[in-house]
Amino acid sequence: IYLTSASNLLDGVGLGLVTAGNTFRLLPYFPPFFPLVLSALGWLGLDLLFVAHWLNMLLFATLIGMVGLATFGLTGSRRWGAAAALLVLVSPVLLSVYSWAMSEPLSMGLGFFGLLLVLRYLAPGGNKGALIVAALVGGLGVLTRYANAAFLVSGGLALLVFSNQQFRIRTRVLDLLLYSVVGVTPVVGWVVYDLSHTATVASRSLESGVAARLAALFPALGEVFLFWFIPDSWIGRLPALTKPAALPLVLGALGIWTILATRKRPTLADSEFSSEQLRRFIILLALFVVVYLGLIALVYLTTYPPITIASRMLSPLHVAALWWVALLAALTTASRQNSVWLKRFVLLIFSLFIAWSGWRSARILQQNYESGIGFTSVSWQQSPTVAAVQELSPDSLLVTNQEMALLFLTGRTAYPLAEIYFDQPLENFTRYGDGDLSEDDAQRLFREGKAVLVLFDSIEEQLKGLYRDSMSLRVSKLIEGLEVLGRYPDGSLYRYPQP
Repeated sequence: IYLTSASNLLDGVGLGLVTAGNTFRLLPYFPPFFPLVLSALGWLGLDLLFVAHWLNMLLFATLIGMVGLATFGLTGSRRWGAAAALLVLVSPVLLSVYSWAMSEPLSMGLGFFGLLLVLRYLAPGGNKGALIVAALVGGLGVLTRYANAAFLVSGGLALLVFSNQQFRIRTRVLDLLLYSVVGVTPVVGWVVYDLSHTATVASRSLESGVAARLAALFPALGEVFLFWFIPDSWIGRLPALTKPAALPLVLGALGIWTILATRKRPTLADSEFSSEQLRRFIILLALFVVVYLGLIALVYLTTYPPITIASRMLSPLHVAALWWVALLAALTTASRQNSVWLKRFVLLIFSLFIAWSGWRSARILQQNYESGIGFTSVSWQQSPTVAAVQELSPDSLLVTNQEMALLFLTGRTAYPLAEIYFDQPLENFTRYGDGDLSEDDAQRLFREGKAVLVLFDSIEEQLKGLYRDSMSLRVSKLIEGLEVLGRYPDGSLYRYPQP
């Protein structure tokens, strides 16, 4: 969606998608800044996939450098600056996140840079320029990924909680007002533009029943948190209670460590060590973690279809937690009040975790290099079903359970299967083309013989969440009696039988 929207903008069509019905659709429910950046670089004549690939590498290097340099500036320690940067570099979570053409790399860079600018403003000698740039950067972050609102909120709270001695209540409120106005301006501009063209700003609706969602939230969060420490293949073998307990245990341990490390302003070995700024940033990162978790939980519980709780969704939280731990470790080992054995223990655990993460990332890197990921993987690039679609007449309309795959691999738009697209199960199982045609153009065109149904084997996994034990029955009913144009190892092509 991002790549195609950027390409369409460069072609003069607009920032969005052209549907199978040949109508233009403004960028659907995604914020626009990432595809705008892609299109700006693509304007130079560069291939957009090439642009996304190198932009990710640049943004990853920027994040690593930003974490390392900021940690060095806050601690005065080259060792801990390098250690914090290394912790980000070897993260198996971030390795995957920065391998996709998604908005998280750009949004995280903007978000954390904005927080550092807020901290810079709160330091002695901070000026309004830093505050304005922090707000603008934060606003562009929200325009890159809506969940980045947590960065803006955290920065605003920091302006109220922390201040220099000359910053009285009135000054804090005025700073917050300036920060908020500048920060929301880019978002307001996009919303106005969006409303003027589509009369809507989102494709999700409010969900009234939240009990079932709440029961699933903590296990979903726990599974992501566990992946920070152990491989995916190990998580399934753990006891059932492990997943919901992971989140409170991790946050509880970090919270206790933060309280113990920041309850006093310790006397540090380096006289130039800015203990107050370090203490503020540790608390600011903790504040961001709480705000971000609250925002994700609120959206998950109250919107339909629900967002997917996964490592990519929580990657900003992961960066904040890594940075939080690195700064706590630096503070613990630098304080003269702590024993030598405690300092050695912290260094040992930190070193072992870096080594463990590096080993995991090396394995993931090797696997990704050999087989590829997403639509650039070997299985998709060599898909016989995709090859069969490319042999179809250009006049043939397409209906599929993988419309983005066909768009990326063939350049052809397709109608999605309605029950998957809307995440709504059917009460009565019918073969495709025999259902309710009144509001389903794709099914009507298929019945009229104008469209080909392209079903990839992933249909079973996609329908499993909707029908559970009835999934196999639904799949068999879906294709029952349809004319088979071709069967392949990864999918099939069908046509509605004509009289």
